[in-house]
Amino acid sequence: MLLINYYLDKSPIHGFGIFTSEFIPEGTKVWEFTLGLDQEWTSEQFKQLPIKAQEYILHYGWLDPETKTYKFPFDHDRFINCSENPNVSGSGKEIFAIRDILPDEEITFPFDEDDLSINYR
Repeated sequence: MLLINYYLDKSPIHGFGIFTSEFIPEGTKVWEFTLGLDQEWTSEQFKQLPIKAQEYILHYGWLDPETKTYKFPFDHDRFINCSENPNVSGSGKEIFAIRDILPDEEITFPFDEDDLSINYR
């Protein structure tokens, strides 16, 4: 679940992106996995889902390498794009600002999937 004030807008990186409507200091938690809102499936449960649902989850969600579960965000965090100059980083459990983020700046992950342990795109 996103923990910041944000809005969706056209991204210069790809499609739509998430832009902050507030100043976010370095170290601020930007997102956390919230069971009950965000979804989680074991490998066995995931395999029981229709193929189209699996494809959608793999496109907008991720396989958490720590828990070996498939996770899917309930809110707009699936629109966070990757960048060579990211401003957030973390894991499949929580994401933090790695530098100060200015209002109206797009929230971006690193390209390195190993750094995030998630794959949104």
